Amino acid sequence: KVLDYINGLDVDWYEKIVLFKSMYNADDTYNKEIVDYIIGRDDLSYDEKVGAFKYLGFDVDEEGYVTWD
Repeated sequence: KVLDYINGLDVDWYEKIVLFKSMYNADDTYNKEIVDYIIGRDDLSYDEKVGAFKYLGFDVDEEGYVTWD
């Protein structure tokens, strides 16, 4: 039901996978795509990007490298 709801939203694919990740952060299927999408967002500051990564369950080291288990 959750996937059907997300897929029915009128947002782009990247926003859908970020929303899915926010609900199921253990799922690593689209991690690389999510990282690339957030890094590429010019409307977010560095701190906002770090906050988004941490919220989604990613690790961000002192140099700004994003990783996940």
